[in-house]
Amino acid sequence: MENSQAYIGLINQLKATGRKKLDGYYPLTLENIYDWERDEVEDIIWKNFVDRNEIGLAQFLPKLKKYNGIEALKTKLNFCIVPSGNSVDIAEALYNATEEKKYLDILKENYRLSNNKMVVVSRLSHLADKSEVYSFLVDVYINDSDSVIRTCAIEGILCAKGYIQDIDDIKEFMKKKDFIKMFRTENIDSRRNMIKELKSGSFENYKQ
Repeated sequence: MENSQAYIGLINQLKATGRKKLDGYYPLTLENIYDWERDEVEDIIWKNFVDRNEIGLAQFLPKLKKYNGIEALKTKLNFCIVPSGNSVDIAEALYNATEEKKYLDILKENYRLSNNKMVVVSRLSHLADKSEVYSFLVDVYINDSDSVIRTCAIEGILCAKGYIQDIDDIKEFMKKKDFIKMFRTENIDSRRNMIKELKSGSFENYKQ
């Protein structure tokens, strides 16, 4: 029997190097493998995460059925320094699975201490439907000095509020680019006012 594309993609990404490695793992791998592949795939993920420190697999650990992925993530996190890419990957997986504030705090600490704040803001933009994340992104949008980071934050905010349906859909982004551009201002008081207007429902017609 031929393996699923999700299985093949997982194996290829495990073997990837250089730029291809940066592409990351397909988030729906476990959802799209065949049932008869499940045991083997879980073994592959577990072995590579636990024994070979393939931290990019962290997102899959909470979904494992054969293994206690949450405990494995917690153990790995204990050995991570902050800021670091590993601590971001693991804390994101744990927060997404448990919504425990301590893991969001680790992500916030990475934002405060890292020279690459965009990584954290981009990750959290995909979790903006969670109220604590939403509040953090609002703070980033209003107070961060980097316009690119602020734009990333507002995209997550708009997605959480239903103005953007899919934050990763470039076609939708291009469709809404003029609306998003309205939030791009260097004046901090103007940014505060934009959030107030957003909360008041002033932009409801842009949800179409």
